[in-house]
Amino acid sequence: MNETIMHDAERFGAVRVESKNLDVLILRRLPYAKKNFSGQLCQWELEYRWLSQMDPALCCVMGQEYTLYPRADINPKKSLFTQFNLF
Repeated sequence: MNETIMHDAERFGAVRVESKNLDVLILRRLPYAKKNFSGQLCQWELEYRWLSQMDPALCCVMGQEYTLYPRADINPKKSLFTQFNLF
């Protein structure tokens, strides 16, 4: 199974949440801009989580990473897995 699943973004405090296999991408709009390591002002935070398994009763978050993006780099209406080449 290699399809993208949309999740209830409100439950995560996010704008968009998608999963594919054991990978989850969570897009949040920051309440105020933060600078990333390049010094750019960023309004978006992308959280990447990798899971132990898909069974909700036994699922564990094995790890997570956060990345900040400027406003122009994100389209919240587009699929996250097509916007970011993380895998």
